[in-house]
Amino acid sequence: DIDWRRWFPADPTPRTVDLPTYAFQRRRYWLADRVRRDDVGQQGTAGSGHAQLPTVVALADGGVVLDGRVSAERGGWLGGHVVAGTVLVPGAAIVEWVLRAADDAGCGTLQELTLQAPLVLPERGGCEVQVVVGAADDQGRSDVRVYSRPERDAGAVWVCHAVGELGREPGARPARQAGAWPPAGAEPVDVSDFYDRVVAAGYEYGPAFRGLRAMWRQGEELLAEVELPEQAGSPAGFGMHPALLDAALHPLLAQRGLDADGSGAAAEQVLLPFTWSGVSLWATDATTVRVRIGGLRGPGRLLGGGEETVSLVVTDPAGAPVLDVSELRLRSTGAQQVRAAVGSVGSGADGLYELRWTPLPVPATADGPGAVDGIGCVTLGGLDAEGVRGLADADGEPPSVVLAPVDTSDAVTGGDGLDLTVRVLGVVQEFLAEPRLEQTQLVFVTRGATGPHEGDGESYAPDPAGAAVWGLVRSAQSENPGRFVLLDLDVALDHGGREVLRSVRRATEADEAQIAVRGERLLVPRWARADKPAELSGPPGVRAWRLVGGASGTLDAVQAVGCEEVLGSLGAGQVRIAVHTAGVNFRDVLIALGMYPDADALPGTEAAGVVTEVGPGVTGLSAGDRVMGMLEGAFGPWAVADARMLAPVPAGWDMRQAAAAPAAFLTAWYGLVELAELKAGERVLIHAATGGVGRAAVQIARHLGAEVFATAGPAKHAVLEEMGIDAAHRASSRDLAFEGAFRQATDGRGMDVVLNSLTGELLDASLRLLGGGTGAGGRLVEMGKSDPRDPELVALEHPGVSYEAFDLVADAGPERLGRMLDLLGGLFADGTLVPLPVAARPLGRAPEVFRHMSQAKHTGKLVLDVPAPLDPDGTVLITGGTGTIGAAVAEHLARTGESRHLLLVGRNGDAAEGADELAARMNELGADVTFAAVDVTEPGAVAGLIAGIDPAHPLTGVIHAAGVLDNAMIGSQSPESLARVWAAKAAAAYELHEATREMRLGMFVTFSSFASTMGTPGQANYASANAYCDALAARRRAEGLPGLSVAWGLWETASGLTGTLSAADRARIDRYGIKPTGAGRG
Repeated sequence: DIDWRRWFPADPTPRTVDLPTYAFQRRRYWLADRVRRDDVGQQGTAGSGHAQLPTVVALADGGVVLDGRVSAERGGWLGGHVVAGTVLVPGAAIVEWVLRAADDAGCGTLQELTLQAPLVLPERGGCEVQVVVGAADDQGRSDVRVYSRPERDAGAVWVCHAVGELGREPGARPARQAGAWPPAGAEPVDVSDFYDRVVAAGYEYGPAFRGLRAMWRQGEELLAEVELPEQAGSPAGFGMHPALLDAALHPLLAQRGLDADGSGAAAEQVLLPFTWSGVSLWATDATTVRVRIGGLRGPGRLLGGGEETVSLVVTDPAGAPVLDVSELRLRSTGAQQVRAAVGSVGSGADGLYELRWTPLPVPATADGPGAVDGIGCVTLGGLDAEGVRGLADADGEPPSVVLAPVDTSDAVTGGDGLDLTVRVLGVVQEFLAEPRLEQTQLVFVTRGATGPHEGDGESYAPDPAGAAVWGLVRSAQSENPGRFVLLDLDVALDHGGREVLRSVRRATEADEAQIAVRGERLLVPRWARADKPAELSGPPGVRAWRLVGGASGTLDAVQAVGCEEVLGSLGAGQVRIAVHTAGVNFRDVLIALGMYPDADALPGTEAAGVVTEVGPGVTGLSAGDRVMGMLEGAFGPWAVADARMLAPVPAGWDMRQAAAAPAAFLTAWYGLVELAELKAGERVLIHAATGGVGRAAVQIARHLGAEVFATAGPAKHAVLEEMGIDAAHRASSRDLAFEGAFRQATDGRGMDVVLNSLTGELLDASLRLLGGGTGAGGRLVEMGKSDPRDPELVALEHPGVSYEAFDLVADAGPERLGRMLDLLGGLFADGTLVPLPVAARPLGRAPEVFRHMSQAKHTGKLVLDVPAPLDPDGTVLITGGTGTIGAAVAEHLARTGESRHLLLVGRNGDAAEGADELAARMNELGADVTFAAVDVTEPGAVAGLIAGIDPAHPLTGVIHAAGVLDNAMIGSQSPESLARVWAAKAAAAYELHEATREMRLGMFVTFSSFASTMGTPGQANYASANAYCDALAARRRAEGLPGLSVAWGLWETASGLTGTLSAADRARIDRYGIKPTGAGRG
């Protein structure tokens, strides 16, 4: 017991006092509700009666949400579903959940459900699960999605595991299956040791999932008897118990040709059901069932990574239907790929964080009269120690704020960045050493060094040298709180101009140590859990894939599907292309929304890439040629094109510019030249002139000598002005004012030609403008699809006016398109026509780009960068490859099958400690390992290393894990220690970047440190070098190159970097909230 009298001798009696009404010590502590706000089960909502999803919430729009929790511990039996070494919720359970949700939503059938990410159960705790059914559309169809996140973590990211569609009406009820069982002629299959044999293939079924009792084969059908094991518990609370439904699929595994010892062709192949179509539940509480699987096409079909579609009918022992599936699509893939896919799910909820820039309220005094006056601010005359000494020696009171503008315009290479950072180090050290400046704040002002990224549809290309300055100063801030401020601007550093001073005033009043100013916004960095990337990617283990549209009327229905056929034999006149970048057109948006007239059309009709193979009869093109052109299904890494519709990429153009050109310039040329026959001196009106086709049309019309009039949304008139279209020749595309304005500008003569994409009364006004409405005539060429007109009615209503709508590919045809591409190619080559301005995003964010396009927010052309696949037969280079972390990464790549050829780089090569053992382990995993004794800090070493890679296994990936430490407080840091740490991390990263920037890599990863953003004390040099790497990776992404920087915390496994950490060092890191990462998890 505590002796309170000793502490309070006057009166130890406890008494109640009021809580303070202010934030004590400037911190707030809110009491948590006893009822979790995210727990609908505690909010008085209805019970569903389901064993795993007990809560159902009816939404206002007619949808429903089922909520519950599952774990490998709770209930026990789910923990027995182990695939590829991981406890996974069976797909059968997810289907059963959706069937229950369908019943609660009043839907009669599960029309389709695609499983897109495995649901992994942790060893401890569980997962919260939600099944969300959307409101029904006019046809009675509802979207359905299945989500999970870690239990008791309201801040965790929800991961979507399945998407699908429910139908209002039930499917056709299967007929009762009468007659003998098993049917005459059915051949028995021995399954007595089945569950022992499938362990080698990655299936470690616990007792609850061992329900297959007997099996027969008859032609293309499999027949089986399945029973719910006692260990699975009661079927009550389920439609069909998930363990029973899962066991109903086990005959598919049993017929795959495993040898008696579990080896054979199927031993390393995992069979995954991924799309269920036409699922109906007819009875509940089943414990023993008969299974009929139809549609098989041979036992070996699924052994080589292929797909199979089967049907499934489940009945009770009397033949009455229990459940049926009209189509179940399954895919066979390697167990290694499954492990890789499992490892990628939910990473954002498992220790992955990102720096987010959060807006701050602008201080009221910072924008009033005299906002830049009286802040006691001076500017360093130069970024050096001498400038600081001059301030300290000056007469009068020291300034309260000193600005240190950091000009990075000359810092191009990694060496330039080092020189700049050494100068900043000298300024920091001299500033701290001057006693007269103890009450002064030093504000380092940069431009574009850091700050919000990839917002507002723009790419973020930070300045690596400026970012390195931020890394160094962050450590100085940690060691000397309140002395330094980092301020990043989006305006020029004019060394004391009013805009800079105004930003300084706003920043100092905000009392934040790190601020980015973007326009009128103040933004500060805050850590937050990283969202699981919402980017679409190809199915695991599938080399060729592409994006396809959905039929749900939402852009979220876009998905990536396999298309291995594009890697098949080429036909006459065909060319196979490795797609680098694909252009985006409004047609793609319509396809994505399921609104395009041709239901079989594929999104992605133009692209630029490299020829990998040509078919019979193709001349003028060969493997390795850079080409651009029109094709179908371009939203994926591979595509097959008609050679007639391809042309060489113009000299000096990059792939983004090339991908943006074909559809826009061909459409404009076809409309203006081929159809309208626009001539010199004629007047042409180009609607939506700031878009891709509009910009191309303006260029072509000027080339032809026409007088150009243009419309665009009011917000884009500044763009029209930049295009050289003056006020008399531009107007809004949002109202009818353009008709009167252009009639007046042409003295009533109107237009000779209109290139149109507008609808309704805006289209009517355009028709009236032709020939001035006097009957003099004119030509309207229609690009749009939303408001087609009858040419004959147009001619009656507007005498002398011709109206022609067109579809470029369908109407022009391959031969004509090819001729037009040749003509345009000449105009590109001589500079008559120039590339369009391009905004690029990753292919995986296509739905976001489609949404952006549908809202008409862009100017110029939108393109999607297509990631290069990591070639398993290529070489992955790992610097620091013989170190603890580098070796762990190498083993991971070998184990998952992502790379079979690894180049491990270290100063000692194969003489490094543990190299022989590492090579042996890698060889056992089937990987070929080469050690290289190279010091990546030596100039030219990286380029020479890469030049020596075997051409038979070209470089496909880079992982930069090398690094050294030289810790000291910032006052004791030296240019030499900074250079030593910088060379191994930042300079080497820059050399790797330069040596590979023209290569088509599948990945470029730098291993950074949390020190770059945390600014850990004693590691200013290390923080600076890693911040450089972070920014370099972001700049690569902005340039369309692969780039990822992972800022690791502390690794559990001792390494060359962490092996010398003391207990005090580890305790300090722990106070930052950084928990050690195990090698397996990392």
